[in-house]
Amino acid sequence: MSVNKTKSKIIRIGKLVNRLENDDVFDFDQVMACKYLGVIIQNKSGTYFNDFSQTCVKKANACRHSIMQKAKESWDAKHVARELWNKCAVPTILYGAEVIPIRQQELQKLNSEASSLGKFILQLPKTTTNMTSFIMAGVDTIEYHYYKRVLGYKYRLEKMNDSMKVKKIYNYIMSSDKQFGYRVNLNKIEQKVSVKGLDQWYVDMINHQRDLHPSSCWLIPKKQYPGDVNTWLSSKYDDTSRIYAEFLTMNAGLGNRAPVKTFHQHKLCQLCVYKNKAHKLNEIHLLFGCEYLKRIYDKYGITKFARDLNSADTVYLYKKFWNGKFTSEQILEKVNIADSIRTIYIQTVKEILRGHDG
Repeated sequence: MSVNKTKSKIIRIGKLVNRLENDDVFDFDQVMACKYLGVIIQNKSGTYFNDFSQTCVKKANACRHSIMQKAKESWDAKHVARELWNKCAVPTILYGAEVIPIRQQELQKLNSEASSLGKFILQLPKTTTNMTSFIMAGVDTIEYHYYKRVLGYKYRLEKMNDSMKVKKIYNYIMSSDKQFGYRVNLNKIEQKVSVKGLDQWYVDMINHQRDLHPSSCWLIPKKQYPGDVNTWLSSKYDDTSRIYAEFLTMNAGLGNRAPVKTFHQHKLCQLCVYKNKAHKLNEIHLLFGCEYLKRIYDKYGITKFARDLNSADTVYLYKKFWNGKFTSEQILEKVNIADSIRTIYIQTVKEILRGHDG
């Protein structure tokens, strides 16, 4: 292996490194700090570990904004966004992460950036649970990609010949009594994933998080493997796909989770409140439980749907309405029904509230 002297420096800790006669191995500039991969490296490793982690977050944010902008202008926004993120952004964000640890708090921020990109692919609002992106959008957490890189690099090093300089350094770090950041980080990752293996650990972790969010994830199928995609939701970027995703994730914009334009957030169904009754507002109540929408249910076939299933259990009816092997035409019909009922509800509530204000 040859070294480019004009581009190489020796990080000096304390005294100068003495040059050896007839050997130019130390014939380099000796400095207290230098910049590599955009990160200031100095004799205190914790400093550039922090700097590297923060740089990763900045790159992730910049990549996400750029990808979303390019995807909007492309022929297939979902496909372009997913491919650019997985094949361009992730390698860019994690360049050099095989040997420089990323702090946990920055990993969480990186996961949030990946989740935001996933919500863009699914056309879901920011209030949607982050796990939704990692289950349905075809993107995975940066944490998973990071662990995969670190472990993959370690396996490559172990297969190297012991005479290679990189392997000598690796052997020294792994056998030394000093607590090198690389070894500490590697041990933590291996302890976390060693029992099940990286892929199974990741799938189980995502599904566990899914189970912790029953209000928004109970209709979403469990994750099967890293990179899996909900084909129907992720193949289109149109209003039908958006509305379907909103109702499937219990995030239909009723004002129950976040304010709706022209009126504030409401935890209770405002039609029921207007009739002096209190019922929790959610998508299940909207489509199957509001007695003041009965004529609307008759018009759009909801009453017949419940009668055919011979059930008054609104949770059961909602699940059967959305989950099943449906054709594209059947999904489109269900989306149109749900969107029409939602529109009628919101418009009626706005009229009621305007009447109160008047």
